[in-house]
Amino acid sequence: MKERTKPSLYGHNGERICTGMHKFGSLIGDNCRIGANAVLSPGTLLKPGTIVKRLELIEQDPL
Repeated sequence: MKERTKPSLYGHNGERICTGMHKFGSLIGDNCRIGANAVLSPGTLLKPGTIVKRLELIEQDPL
């Protein structure tokens, strides 16, 4: 059976940080506002104070 690789995401200053998890949601900074039916892709990082409009799609930063 093929071993699953562990996902990673971009962290501070573009440095890659391994989460050590097979599934990972999003990290949401303080005072963020997320509108109704907005979609945050797995591994998305929202800086503090980010506003996501309703129905908006936020993609993870490309590797």
